[in-house]
This record gives sequence, structure tokens and C-alpha cells, in this order.
Amino acid sequence: MNPDNRWVRLADRIPWDEFEIKYAKLFPSDTGNVAKPLRMALGALIIQTKFQFSDRELVEQIAENPYLQYFIGLPGFREEAPFDASTLVLFRKRISADMLMEVNEYLLAHKEDDKDDHTPPSVEKSGDDGTAKEDTNKGTLTLDATCAPANIRYPQDISLLNEAREKLETMIYCFYCFCKCYGLKLPRRYRKRARKEYLAFAKSRKHKVKAPVEFGAKFDLSLDSEGYGRLEKISFEAYNESTCLIEAIERFKERTGYYPERVLADQIYRTRENRSYCKEHGIRLSGPKLGRPSATAKVDKKQEYQDNTDRIEVERTFSLSKRCYGMSCITTKLEETQLTSIALSVFVTNLFRIQRRILYALLHLFRFWHDWNRCKSWKLQIDT
Repeated sequence: MNPDNRWVRLADRIPWDEFEIKYAKLFPSDTGNVAKPLRMALGALIIQTKFQFSDRELVEQIAENPYLQYFIGLPGFREEAPFDASTLVLFRKRISADMLMEVNEYLLAHKEDDKDDHTPPSVEKSGDDGTAKEDTNKGTLTLDATCAPANIRYPQDISLLNEAREKLETMIYCFYCFCKCYGLKLPRRYRKRARKEYLAFAKSRKHKVKAPVEFGAKFDLSLDSEGYGRLEKISFEAYNESTCLIEAIERFKERTGYYPERVLADQIYRTRENRSYCKEHGIRLSGPKLGRPSATAKVDKKQEYQDNTDRIEVERTFSLSKRCYGMSCITTKLEETQLTSIALSVFVTNLFRIQRRILYALLHLFRFWHDWNRCKSWKLQIDT
């Protein structure tokens, strides 16, 4: 097999053994059939999220592709499928959203293990008077919320009523074909009249839908300075996004050892409580200041424009996850499997972003080595 294949390199990048230890705790009993290993379960879900295969199509693709079989941990190529399509439902139930976020956090924390720079996170220092002194704030935290629409229509969509009427008419007609031999008459259904009234109702200005309604789980996503995403909160219930800002900042402090220098968020996060918290910890919260314009209004406007420009990164991440990794249409039916699908989209987005950056670094090193050799050859020619 080609060692430079993307699935081979990605499989060697993921610490499967570390994740297998936590996955094994889900099976404390020694009786029953042996469960599939985590590499097979998580690897299959990663492939499905990447290519947006259905369960049946995924099984066929794995059975036909040796690189995909290597990625899920098979020792060699085999033509039969390693599992059934129905087994993927069990995989999504066992690998919960919380487990995926732990895997995501471990992967982001060890993404630079192959580098020589291992600077530990800074800790609080003490001043001359013995009081705790916080380190200088560093980095940027971007926070925003969105919805992951499920593959269902809004319950108040009037087209559901029209489809129910059409299916009922089809059932009545099929039933009449069966009972025609007994002399039963076909009842009047008023199809044309019902269709005409439905079209008039749908086209009326009062009931016209101006924008599509997203019906699914709502979640808050935070991005660090490098653009990697983390789920801060996810729920099917409506909630105010502003309550997540302080918790997201505290988690940032827990990971890095210092508070962020700035927080990029939209207007709904800029409550008085969040503003006072950021001011207390020396964090600059994006957006205009309260009160009258100060003497540095022009500088503040310029800074506000730059913050809004930088905040586009989180919108781009939402767009990438929805276009390429299945977040725009969650096809799973159960609540727990829908949460797993959303967490998978965030995890796979980070996973392939890490892989792309490694590739870019290798290309940069190759270009530097090529330029250095060319300069060296020129120098030899000049000396001769």
C-alpha cells in the first residue's frame, strides 16, 4: 500500500490505542459477543461523515476499498463486508457526543506532539505582596451559535397536510380497486377543489413562508486562535447563547493557562454581566462600547471593523461543516444519534484541518529545501 495515501497518513495520525481504553469501559461484562473495536466503529463513522454515504453505501465502499479497510483497522484486504449496515446504528449509540468531544479535545491537545516545542501552559505568578498575579492575556476566542437542521420539516408546514390528503386519496383508490368486485362505489373526493384551495392558501400573502425554518438541535461553537472548533453547549431546547460565554472563557483558561486577549462574539453575547466579567479579567469583548462615543471613536471603529472581519472565521466553519460534513441535514432519527452526528461533524472538520496543515507545512519545507539547493548551485557556479 502507498504510505503517502491520505487514509494511511490519517490513520497513523490518530492515537487509536488511547481512545480504545475509554471505549472498552462501555463493555464491563465478559459474556456475550465480542464488540467491534473502536477503530472500526469510529473509523467507519469518520468515513461516512467525510463522504456523506448512506449506511448501505458505506458498507459497500469499505468492502471495495483496501485503504478504507486499513483505516478501520483490518489486518488485510478482504472482499466481504466487516459489518452490516444496521451495525452503524449501534456505533452511533455507543460513541456518544460527550465521548467524541473528549476525543476531539485529546486530538487538539496533542496535535503538535511531533514538534520540538513543548512549552507548557503558563501558570499564575505571585507578585511582591504575595497576591496572585495573572499572566498576560493571549490569543483569541470566537464564539457563535447555530442550528443543525434535522431531515424533517417543520410541524406547521402546510405542505404536510397536502401530502397527507394526496396519500389518503391514493389509499381510497387502491381500496376501491380491491372492493369493486363487491359492487362498492367510489366516494366523492373533491380532488380538484381541494388542490385549488390548497394552492390559494399557500400563495396567500398571510401564510407565505418568507424564510426556511431550521428544526433541530442548537449548539454553541467556539474557535481558538488556530481555528479549531469545540462544542460548548448543545441542546434541543431553546436557550440564551449569552449564558455560554463565561463558561467558554473559563474552559479556554483551563486549557491554556491564561485568559484570551479578546473574545469575538455577536451582539447577543454582549450583556452587562458578560461585559463586566471580561473587564474584570482584562478581556476585550468585540463590539461598540456602552455610553457616549469617546475621544478615540475613530480608533474604536477601526478595531470594531477588524473584529467583525476576524469573526467571519466561525461563520466559515459553520458553512464548511454544513456543506462538506453533513451538518446541514442530520438524517439520524434518535436524539442521541443526532447529537453524535453533530459532534462527528465538528470532530471531522478539525481532523481534516489538522491533516491539511501538516500537508501545507511539508510543502513549505520542500519549497524551502528546493530554493536552498538552487541558491547553493548558483553560488557554486559563481565561485567557479
